[in-house]
Amino acid sequence: MGGQVKRRSLVSVDLGKRVAGIAFFRDAVLVDARELRTTPGRMAALLLSQGIAFDPSARWAAEQMKHYAGKGGRRRDLEQLEDLAAALAKGARAAGGTYRGIPASRWIGGLPKAIAHARILGALTPEELDLFVDRTKESMDAVGIGLYTEGRTSRGVVLTKGGLS
Repeated sequence: MGGQVKRRSLVSVDLGKRVAGIAFFRDAVLVDARELRTTPGRMAALLLSQGIAFDPSARWAAEQMKHYAGKGGRRRDLEQLEDLAAALAKGARAAGGTYRGIPASRWIGGLPKAIAHARILGALTPEELDLFVDRTKESMDAVGIGLYTEGRTSRGVVLTKGGLS
């Protein structure tokens, strides 16, 4: 085997039709995060091209949409985001990766966004903070989803700072 250790890669996504956040982790350490903007019909292709270029066999995680009774006008938006998630899952798996949908209640735990974003920043090391310059709402959420997936946060509470030991 040559003593080579397989690096664990994760691509985490805050889904959006026109604006999305994407974050890249290697061995549970944030290496990049950014906001992506495009037209609704091109978002899946843009996200997949970025993630597959990072690591074709990466694990993918994205926020899982939830339907609430009485939110009629938003139903079509949610369906479009679900279609986007399905396209990401299919593309990630076809490239050799995996896909996991994560409900917001799991990664953010019902916290107000301002508090959740402060805790996300608090979970990052100084080196990760230096790399994380595109701190938009979407990229912050993508980082939060990634931190949760990597076991560094739980329902918005910081568990560990930094990557795998």
